[in-house]
Amino acid sequence: MGTAAAILAAVLYGLASTCQAWAANRAQGPAVVMHPAYLTGVVLDTAAWGVSLVALESLPLFVVQSLLASSLALTALLVSLLLKVRLRRRDIGAIVVLVPALGLLASLATEGAATVHAGFTALLWGGTALTALLGLVLYRTRCSWGQAAIGGLGFSGVALGARALESQGGGGDLVSWDTLTWVVGNPLTWAVVVMGLVAVLLYARAMETGSAVAATAILWGTEVVVPAGVGVAVLGDTVRAGTGWEAAACLVLCLAALGVVATSPAQA
Repeated sequence: MGTAAAILAAVLYGLASTCQAWAANRAQGPAVVMHPAYLTGVVLDTAAWGVSLVALESLPLFVVQSLLASSLALTALLVSLLLKVRLRRRDIGAIVVLVPALGLLASLATEGAATVHAGFTALLWGGTALTALLGLVLYRTRCSWGQAAIGGLGFSGVALGARALESQGGGGDLVSWDTLTWVVGNPLTWAVVVMGLVAVLLYARAMETGSAVAATAILWGTEVVVPAGVGVAVLGDTVRAGTGWEAAACLVLCLAALGVVATSPAQA
């Protein structure tokens, strides 16, 4: 169930990124996020995030984020069609490598909720403040890779916060008044909101000032590496006993494949 949910979310994210890339090529500055195509992408992003929460109930963050990162392949394919640019053989090869690597990584995961230690909320809010500050500094520059990286940090914070909230909520009824009150009053919720806003604005700016595919590659590379490290070090994410090296190899293959797709001619 978790793997299927993550795959569906990846498809939705790929469609969303394509819509957002279309908008970034037709507007400038803050107007990008008001473009109808970008707003459509935001709706798809929101739906994808909701579906990804289902995956987070049973899979470690590094597995979910890696599966979601496969949306880059779909983004590259769709953007290349829009630009009428043919993908190279190495791009197709990278996608072919990406799929089984992701499948094996998912198969190595252990199921279970995250372990949220005391001080995690303060840690996440510290990261939120730093991300927002860096975002303010970089927004007015033409540093696309830096903007994409900060956007990736923002979305990483969203994923980490959502994982922690899901664990703390204990799988309660999401439509109950008590649960909604708890969510609204939880400091983690507002860290997720701030991180999400920073990520959306910086990702839009990165696509405006640089390549949509490259920006998405940097964004997802950050979203895989940061939550993976924090998830293992702080939230207790792990894989089946004795499969650590296999999981690490799959993660490296996934990142390498993303790097190849990032150099696709679709960047033009």
